Amino acid sequence: MGISAYGVEYDISQLNSYQIAVGRPAAGRVAGVTVETAKVSINSGSNTTIAYEVELEAGTTALTALQSTAKAYNLNLQTKTYEGLGVLVEGIGDKIGGQDNKYWSFYYNGQSATVAADQQILQAGDKVGFVFQESLF
Repeated sequence: MGISAYGVEYDISQLNSYQIAVGRPAAGRVAGVTVETAKVSINSGSNTTIAYEVELEAGTTALTALQSTAKAYNLNLQTKTYEGLGVLVEGIGDKIGGQDNKYWSFYYNGQSATVAADQQILQAGDKVGFVFQESLF
């Protein structure tokens, strides 16, 4: 899937890492065509959060958007497929699940996601967040 996007970094002190809200993007117009977008953010526990706006195509998932973000920032992305659950994120960049008793949590529109990233279809204005934190479970 060809997804184009635009990257911006935000100071994490200005964000609530559990809400992952950097503003609801409005649909835009490019060359007379309406462009629907969603935002992806990655908080690895440092002082900055990577925020990336992706153009949506039919069937774009949170995982597809994360892959686009990782590619744009040259971040290694590690995932694992679990039967009955779907694809879960195990590592982004140099942060691998289990380090310092922390794991990657997936948030959808400010709430803990209820499905795996590969199963969450994105809609215009959605916000997707991946936070490296101590397990909530």
